[in-house]
Amino acid sequence: MAIIVIDAGHGGDTRVGGSSPNNATAPEGTLEKELALDIAKRVQRILSAMHDVRMTRQTDVNVGIAARAHVARDAAADVFLSIHFNGFSNPSVQGTETLVWPGTRPTEKSYVLANLVQKATVGATGYRDRGIKDERRLGVLNPQNHVAKTARCLVEISFITGPGKTSAESDERRLKDARYKDSIAEALAEAIEAYL
Repeated sequence: MAIIVIDAGHGGDTRVGGSSPNNATAPEGTLEKELALDIAKRVQRILSAMHDVRMTRQTDVNVGIAARAHVARDAAADVFLSIHFNGFSNPSVQGTETLVWPGTRPTEKSYVLANLVQKATVGATGYRDRGIKDERRLGVLNPQNHVAKTARCLVEISFITGPGKTSAESDERRLKDARYKDSIAEALAEAIEAYL
């Protein structure tokens, strides 16, 4: 049984320890923090039958960046996955990307996890593969906030400000479908299982 920490990005109403309450907002008002928590809970439900799954938050509260990582550090977790959604001023931008700490090599466990997460998420969304990125020093992925054994990455599932799979729908509308959200959660859970 592995220890897995799922981090639902953002939360609450105020900035806490470097974590903003919300980043992306969809055209009809859906918030990234709500979608991230929804998907995180679905992943938790899937994986809890086989593993010790812990959450950095279970409700609409914000948790500081270091505190999120320390949930994994204190548990000596095998996997830390942070779930986010992107937003952009240009509503035509769409795609999936996964982030790792700068300088992470393709042979390292965090990159291996990120690669599995990226492929699985692109498979679930059908959106453009924007690849694995390592140019941002995100505190939740900082090696100093984790034990060495923890594979860690952050997935930006899609741009909630962008189009859906057809020109007639938005990503926001698509994300109102529980079956679609389940398919994303199942993809993330399968990626973690494949890593383990």
